Amino acid sequence: MMKLDQLRAVLAVINAGSFRAASETLHRTQSAISHAIKLLEEELGFDLFDRDGYRPTLTDAGQRYVQRAMSLIREADELKQFANVIAQGIEPSVHIYINPICLNEKILKVLGKCRDEFPETQLQISCGTLGQPMEKLLSGEADMVINTKNIDQSGIEFVKISTLTLINVAQKELAKRISDTATDEFHKSCQVVVTSQIESNGRNPDYQFGVVEDVNKWLVSDHFTKRLIISSGLGWGRLPEAMINEQLKKGELVPIHVAGVESPLELTTIVVKRCNQTMGPVLSMLWQELGRLAVK
Repeated sequence: MMKLDQLRAVLAVINAGSFRAASETLHRTQSAISHAIKLLEEELGFDLFDRDGYRPTLTDAGQRYVQRAMSLIREADELKQFANVIAQGIEPSVHIYINPICLNEKILKVLGKCRDEFPETQLQISCGTLGQPMEKLLSGEADMVINTKNIDQSGIEFVKISTLTLINVAQKELAKRISDTATDEFHKSCQVVVTSQIESNGRNPDYQFGVVEDVNKWLVSDHFTKRLIISSGLGWGRLPEAMINEQLKKGELVPIHVAGVESPLELTTIVVKRCNQTMGPVLSMLWQELGRLAVK
């Protein structure tokens, strides 16, 4: 029966250029390498190598066979590495739930470091706004959360890792028309709101903070959609400053003042885990490295 050692011997001959060189690479005798390959050829029913020349070369059948064999060896090596990961207690996968407005270059560098140190661990990164990441963490669907700090929740541990600023803005033409918030024009305008800011789950009433009661509202699921709508002049609302810097500089979007809507509003970004949560090497590394970004 074909063995992986036989396939590795074939590849060693191809890579090294001769049976003798392959024996040195694999730390086996030349006769052992030749015998292993000869047994494989007998089992297959065709020659893998043409041995008539100065150096062994693959036959046509051998070339076709080796293409498949290389895939098999690669999969076997990956399976062995995965088994080592399990044996060492390294998590096969880690699920992180992130509020997209919290992502910045420093956080992405930490995720990149995790990839480099634990290449066999699959990072599953999901995005959600406001209360959704916390719900996923508390239900056990997420292992770790990066979100804005708007929570007062027991059973969790968090570290403040950065800040971001929200600015209340409108497209420049709309901003002129609604500059006087006492006019009908303003009350006919639409405040664009990320859905969960209004649809509180009862656990976090602060989601309604900054929502004006006596104007129309357009509800969206994320800040990227919100930016598109506001940039089109269809409504107004708060957006992360980092997301709209260029539009602010060009005057395409302008800050507006609306009573009850704090602007600029500084938010703290936090990394969160459950208290007493069992963490393997990957989660521990992420918690430690993200914690090093801590802000006072």
